[in-house]
Amino acid sequence: MSYVDKTLIQGEAVQARARLHWLIYVWPLLLLVIGLAVVYWSRGLTTPAISFVMFGLGALVAVFGFAKWLHAFIRAWTTELAVTNFRVISKSGLIERQTVEQILNRVDSIEVTQGLLGRLLDYGTVMITGTGVVHSPLSMIADPLGFRRAVHTAIEKHPQASGPIPPQPKGP
Repeated sequence: MSYVDKTLIQGEAVQARARLHWLIYVWPLLLLVIGLAVVYWSRGLTTPAISFVMFGLGALVAVFGFAKWLHAFIRAWTTELAVTNFRVISKSGLIERQTVEQILNRVDSIEVTQGLLGRLLDYGTVMITGTGVVHSPLSMIADPLGFRRAVHTAIEKHPQASGPIPPQPKGP
């Protein structure tokens, strides 16, 4: 069960979820492939000293690429972004957990930053700022405009949401 699902309270429902973009895997996999190609290529060299150096360099690049891929995988696996009918939740980390929960009626602004490649491949950085919260940017988010739209929709549907406790009906 995910962190978001574990922390929902009575009356709270997830409106939307976001994930990290697949592009976080590209550079690590590229390094891994280049490293393995150099290792393979070094076997055909006739000079043993150069072959040994190229093999070592290729192996080093391949190991570094695999380590970066593993880091990206763990980052994607442990990052949760969700919009509920009362708050925006961001959780990341495997061993050390970092969570930020922003109550919807305290969201002041949502900033989306996308470069040219981000616009073409539909990823970007989302920064949610609000009363009393200094929020670090959420980078490499897939469909950042959709995430921003989900936050705005949740705010419009539940403008009275004052926190994680559902609003109570007013008495006579």
